[in-house]
Amino acid sequence: MANAHIASVRSGIPKDIRRIFPDCVTKKWDPLPQKLNGRAAEAFKLVKEWADAAESGDTYSFRHLMKEMGVDRRNFKKNIREHEGFKSAIASIGGFEWAANKHYTAFCKN
Repeated sequence: MANAHIASVRSGIPKDIRRIFPDCVTKKWDPLPQKLNGRAAEAFKLVKEWADAAESGDTYSFRHLMKEMGVDRRNFKKNIREHEGFKSAIASIGGFEWAANKHYTAFCKN
């Protein structure tokens, strides 16, 4: 087991790390996590409920979550997936965005 600390998101490494090292576990260091509110908090609650019951490697599709919440794809990406507090919260429960091909389509549990 080895640890790697990547400070720069601009390096592109964080985006490709799971492709390069498929069995790695990633965690985002966030010294001052943002407070979740509104739709981001609602989405995190649903994902956390799923993650609590899920096995490692299970996925929860964005489409299913959007349907549960009644939001469209554009608002889901802009107001939930790209919300820094939401991304930190997902990482804190061992989750990450998963892609079968080149587009992310689900959350996956580490």
